[in-house]
This record gives sequence, C-alpha cells and structure tokens, in this order.
Amino acid sequence: MAQPLIQETSAGGVLIQHSKAQFQACLILRGRHGRRVWSLPKGHVEPNESTLTATLREVREETGWTAEIIAELGTITYQVLAPEERTRRPKTVTFLMRAIEQQGAHDSAEVIETRWFSLEEAVAHVIYENERQVLHRAVALLATPEISARFNT
Repeated sequence: MAQPLIQETSAGGVLIQHSKAQFQACLILRGRHGRRVWSLPKGHVEPNESTLTATLREVREETGWTAEIIAELGTITYQVLAPEERTRRPKTVTFLMRAIEQQGAHDSAEVIETRWFSLEEAVAHVIYENERQVLHRAVALLATPEISARFNT
C-alpha cells in the first residue's frame, strides 16, 4: 500500500559569496540516516510565514549568515521518508542568495559543519541530483552580467 503524501514546504537555496575572484557556495553537512551528506541550507516554512521569510531565517539558522535573495531558482520536489510517521513528504525549495554578513555560528543541533566551496566543488559534493540541478541553475544565472553585478557590491 502506498504511503500517504503530506504536503510540506521547505525554503532555502544557494547561498553565494564572491571571494578570491570566484563565486563560492555555502553547503551544510548533516547527518542523514546514519551517514553524513553535504546539502543546500533549507528548512520548514512555519505557519503564517512567507517562503521568502522562511528562506532567510533557515539560511541564517543553518549557516550563521544573513542573506539577500537575488533570484528565484525554481522549485525542486522530492520525497523524504519520515520514519516516525511512515509517510513520504514532498519538499520544495529554492532561491539564489547573496551572503551579507556572518552573524554567529550555525545551529549545531541540525548542522554538523558549514563550508564554502567553489561552484564546481559544490556541485561535486552534494549527493542529491535535484540539488545539483539547482546549483547548475545558479551557475547559469551567475554567468549573466545583471546577476553577477549584484555580488560585486
């Protein structure tokens, strides 16, 4: 029998800084199902919270960085098995964000480590194909003059 689907929206995306003449993406290391995985910062949208507000809050909590949303990268939908409920939960993200200021450490209850990677390294480190696709979309946007100029302020 198929597991019921419960709609659940997450918000997050690709946090970018321009450093050492290159763009870098911030990834977070999480423990998932007994293994460690690098992924994009994201998390749940709280009741009565907008997706944009949730994105900025979750990125701040998971990376320690405040950010500015630059562009929408579209959505990715995937199913996560929630073992305690034995349901599959669809999740959606994503925005391209410019890192503004580090304001403390990441939430160590959820995140093991945060690290800045070159865009090529970030693509190689994430294990989920849909997150690689989002990173590729970010790379394409960052190649446009109007978007890349937003990171040189």
